[in-house]
Amino acid sequence: MTQTLWNALAFYLGWFACVLGAARGYPLFGPLVVVILLTFHLLLVANALREGQLLLIAGIAGSLLDTCMLWGGVYTFVGSVSSWVCPPWITALWLLFATTLHGSLGWLLDRYLLAACFGALGGPLSYYAGARLGAVIFPPDLWPSLLILAGAWGLVLPGLVWVARALPASGLRVRQARGLLLLLCSLSLAPFPSWAAEIEGVHFPERYEIHGTPLLLHGVGLLRYRLVFKGYVAALYLGVGVHPSQVLADVPKRLELAYFWPIAGPDFGKAADALLPYNVSPETLAHLQPRIARLHALYEDVKPGDRYSLTYIPGIGTELALNGQIKGTIEGADFAAAYFAIWLGPQPLSASLKAQLLGVR
Repeated sequence: MTQTLWNALAFYLGWFACVLGAARGYPLFGPLVVVILLTFHLLLVANALREGQLLLIAGIAGSLLDTCMLWGGVYTFVGSVSSWVCPPWITALWLLFATTLHGSLGWLLDRYLLAACFGALGGPLSYYAGARLGAVIFPPDLWPSLLILAGAWGLVLPGLVWVARALPASGLRVRQARGLLLLLCSLSLAPFPSWAAEIEGVHFPERYEIHGTPLLLHGVGLLRYRLVFKGYVAALYLGVGVHPSQVLADVPKRLELAYFWPIAGPDFGKAADALLPYNVSPETLAHLQPRIARLHALYEDVKPGDRYSLTYIPGIGTELALNGQIKGTIEGADFAAAYFAIWLGPQPLSASLKAQLLGVR
């Protein structure tokens, strides 16, 4: 095999290690694999100093870019340790990607228009593939995020190709390196729009921060009553890095409901009491009954346009709020799992609504 082919295989090995590791709950597995691959790469290249500087520039610029995308709500990552910085496995992928600029993507050197086209197409496809494997979470409206990615990668890849081509054999001097990194930082910190969701004329924000915990919009849906009438629209928010399959686990989550019809306060409890036995065992239901009664006593009448929200934060409990005003908090992860199961459990109120909220296509 040629060195170019080995380089391509090494990149794809590292890519799958990072993406699948994050998706399966082992976010540090990929970076460890990448460290091994980078070590061999730097030992084998003819000019390790120049290659090391290229990797450093690409790693910093790419990490800043993905961090800004994270801030703007373009997408989020599974395996994040912070809601403000891209996870280590993303930085590892940028470092690994830089090895291809003098390797399997070396044919792009001096071909900046071709690099722009390749980046605009390949960048979004790579992130979309990561989402399909469970490592990246896009907002409900996918296309704006993909278009932003296409534009960003259409600029970033030619820029990295230029850096790879322009780096002298002796590497950059300290002053040159400092200036280039400052330029990359300023370009990467350009503002991105924050995407929210709209359904049936109702807008939901892209994120909340409650008790210091960020919650990101994952899915929105419409509940129809008797297949014809619109009952309400709902939005599901999940904590950073939370996969939808974990929605009933002890993880941060929020369900926000906007109503089209007036509903009496006692009717909320009656509807919940009818659905809970389908999703919770009799023993668990009996244990939770005092807390369920406390929550149902908090419900008030709503009119069209009002919103109820249920927000669960581990260690705090489940907050019920009406139009942003907190009515009360019920303790316990077991309570949250049972009550959220009304909409997201094995036998939910509406299978269609559950699928919309969880992003099941």
